[in-house]
Amino acid sequence: MAQPYDYRNAIRHLRKHDERMGEVISAVGLCKLRIDSNAFRMLSRSIVGQQLSTKAAATIWGRFQELVGDKRVPVSRVQKLNHKQLRGVGLSDSKASYIALLAKNIASKQLKLRTLKDASDDHVIHTLTEQKGIGVWTAHMFLMFSLGRPDVLPTGDLGIANGIQSIYGLKQRPTPEQMRKIAKNWHPFASVASWYCWQWLDLAN
Repeated sequence: MAQPYDYRNAIRHLRKHDERMGEVISAVGLCKLRIDSNAFRMLSRSIVGQQLSTKAAATIWGRFQELVGDKRVPVSRVQKLNHKQLRGVGLSDSKASYIALLAKNIASKQLKLRTLKDASDDHVIHTLTEQKGIGVWTAHMFLMFSLGRPDVLPTGDLGIANGIQSIYGLKQRPTPEQMRKIAKNWHPFASVASWYCWQWLDLAN
């Protein structure tokens, strides 16, 4: 996996404009956010991880890759798997259907992921969320971890919300609006700050 952009500018910006985030950066260390240029694999992994703990998602994803028989997770191989096989690795009934449908739509070119490379964030979100089983959270993950967009704030991510609550000493988990307000100091590097929120929670645990 590759590094999408130079994190040094992002870290300098965050330290300068958000003292608390600067402390988090010092505690966590270097940013290791990486992108997966394999768009289908990345989206499939995000579907697997929906509403699951990191550990549970990693376990199911590992089984899924073993079933596919290729860590690159080619669309052609996934298309050969039936619903029972997909369910057998621990996928829910709906997630198995979503991944199969995604593979079908990419193979038929109904969904052309390559065309999203230079599209606006809003266009990417709109295009992806038209696919069954892909919501805004998954689209945000795609922007961050497949396209390497530097300024994404996944307000629907529980981990980031919990991280913000801990970092800024909030009594309650922040609402999406409160998250956006706090993140004003992060732009144009909200993706990096979001990554540090996740890492902060790992440190705390």
